[in-house]
Amino acid sequence: MANKIRRSKAEMKELDLTSFMNLMVVLIPVLLASAEFAKIATVDVSLPQGPRGSQTTSTQTQKPEEEPNKLVLTVLLSDSAMTIGAKSNFLPSIFYKEYHKYVSKETGTVLPMEEYFPEKLDPKTMKYSALPIDPKSGKAFTPQDREEIYLYAMEDDFKAVKKGYYSIQFSELLTDENGAPLKSIKPGDVVYALTTRMSPVSEADADKTEDEEVVTRRKITIQNPADFEQRDLSAYDLMKSMLVQVRDRYPDAEDRNDLIIAAEDQMVYDKIVQLMDVGRTANLKNISIAKLRM
Repeated sequence: MANKIRRSKAEMKELDLTSFMNLMVVLIPVLLASAEFAKIATVDVSLPQGPRGSQTTSTQTQKPEEEPNKLVLTVLLSDSAMTIGAKSNFLPSIFYKEYHKYVSKETGTVLPMEEYFPEKLDPKTMKYSALPIDPKSGKAFTPQDREEIYLYAMEDDFKAVKKGYYSIQFSELLTDENGAPLKSIKPGDVVYALTTRMSPVSEADADKTEDEEVVTRRKITIQNPADFEQRDLSAYDLMKSMLVQVRDRYPDAEDRNDLIIAAEDQMVYDKIVQLMDVGRTANLKNISIAKLRM
């Protein structure tokens, strides 16, 4: 009986299908989703008729969808340049230097314009390490003491400030028909004056609401050159002249009243606000701000 086979007394256990069912629950939706993706990715292609399909010319029976008439007017703003883009094209950049004017709220001290150095701004804390000192109190000015930001257009090599002719009475920038600043003027020249808040308006213009367009430039004839003077060219004025020209070139654009200002993260907010004001004077009423990634 030594060779007698012993039968296991252990009872048979039921097969545990829990793990298998969990796997099926996960796999089935994945397979269904994959099948749907394959269906979406299918592209129907009609080959041209004719022998071997090589010498025939296919005829387009459906009219292609027309692209929307969008201008997408955008100003790209960095710490040293402004670039205007529209219709996927870009105008030459406006290079500039930045100056700040400070007025102390504590002592009333007014400083002359101080050059701003972007490299001295901490991008993490947004603290500027080169704030000027108030000679009366001996304390540094604060960002809240900054009254205005001036941007002056520079030559491409940054060695000199660009010049432009302005009217002495209204501070209007003179340009040619294409919006370029003038390098010289003489009696009898027909030029264009870029209007400002100080510019004279007619009674009809004075009664216009904010939603109606205002005159952005006016055609004048130089009578007395002594009424004008050559000054450092404001980058704001040059930007406005470009915006006016682009907008007038596409009068039928659906978004001709829109402007996007794309600025770097560390940009001083007051400067963006001043650019928004420039856009509004160019009849761009719908202005949005975006982040510029370099």
